Amino acid sequence: MIRLPEGSKGERLIDVTQNLFYWFKGPGNDEFSRRQLENNLTKAFISVLDHTDRKLALRPFLRKLGLPFCESVQFSLQRKPLIASKANARRIILGITGGEAEQLPGRSKTKAGRPDAWICGGSWTIIVESKVGQKITKAQLDGHAKAAGWKKGSYRTKFFSWEELHRQGKHALARVQNNRDKTSYLLLDHWVSYLEYQNMAKFEKLEPMHFDFRFLLEKEECRAMLPHMRRMMLGFAERLSKTPPAKKIQRLYKRGGGWKRGDPDRTGRGTWFNIGNESSMKNWHVTVYVQADGLGVSLVNSQKHLVSKLCKSGEQIFRDIIDIASKRPGLRISCRRAWYEDPKSSYKGRKIDRLDDALSIVPSALAHHSRGSWAKMLRTVLQELRKSRNWRTELVIEEKIPRKKVIQASANAQVRMLVPPLETLYRILRLLMQG
Repeated sequence: MIRLPEGSKGERLIDVTQNLFYWFKGPGNDEFSRRQLENNLTKAFISVLDHTDRKLALRPFLRKLGLPFCESVQFSLQRKPLIASKANARRIILGITGGEAEQLPGRSKTKAGRPDAWICGGSWTIIVESKVGQKITKAQLDGHAKAAGWKKGSYRTKFFSWEELHRQGKHALARVQNNRDKTSYLLLDHWVSYLEYQNMAKFEKLEPMHFDFRFLLEKEECRAMLPHMRRMMLGFAERLSKTPPAKKIQRLYKRGGGWKRGDPDRTGRGTWFNIGNESSMKNWHVTVYVQADGLGVSLVNSQKHLVSKLCKSGEQIFRDIIDIASKRPGLRISCRRAWYEDPKSSYKGRKIDRLDDALSIVPSALAHHSRGSWAKMLRTVLQELRKSRNWRTELVIEEKIPRKKVIQASANAQVRMLVPPLETLYRILRLLMQG
């Protein structure tokens, strides 16, 4: 808990910013909720610019607009400040959107409007209009200029996205931690978290919240995070898809369709996606998953008959699997039982209630001369497990990367962590699919 000096700006603003952070918890599709969210986003942004160290947040913001930095700045929400009437001021109308900034031609006549905020310096004036969606009409921006008394040609139009402001906020937050400025740290931290909470942040890298998603105390907060979790899965999968082993794994399946992934709202075993389309679900497949303890990648059979086919292939294929897996110290091979929630159900896609390992080995730790015995044991255990109808028998080959190691790494490094295990799993997957 950060303690601020009594009566400081940060102490007076903490309640305001925290209220903004928790105000909007539901999906809110109606017009009132949408407008309320736009107002809250603008208020929070102006509070951050106004009350944090001006060199941390305001200076980069002005630099991006091509305006000179100055300490003396006046902020106003909706009401036009007197200083804005300066005739020689450089004028900018700034549109902020929820995604990629887009200016559309207005179909209606230009009407005088009231902007969301004003930011005025000694030699410049900025009018701010914010939107949750991706569109701002030219007519609306021209209406704000008309209300301000600005003639056409006397102002420039600029566009930012909330995602850009989120990146700026994260950069400022990283700098303020070294300066030990508690007020700036508190406000920037709340601002960055608020944008992430409202799904106004582009996925950049795996963060603590992605691992803690399942443990959120409030169900409403969990639901509000769902779009961000889905965006995280898509973003991380897209980056991983560009790596050589992911491309090779993808080529093993039929073409067509995007990678199969779980819905964070429905799956109870963490957040996951397969490296492969819908056809991967009917075969051996590689799954990447994010759970509380870290990032994992596993090769597993999706259907029970695949284990039966594997056992009938003989002991040599198990020995080959162990030999390949032994090259990766972190890989583990398990004979797993996936217990059905209702074993008596005839539905093929029966829900899994829990998992356990009947046998688990680390191939890299085995003596070379003992691998044949372990291959025989793997096959024997799988043959026994597959006789029961109470569970689905699985052969799982997986590697886990500790949460702390993942969080401390850069976005590119997080993806690179999966490349070596994926290379090994690709070799085993190709062997299983050819067998």
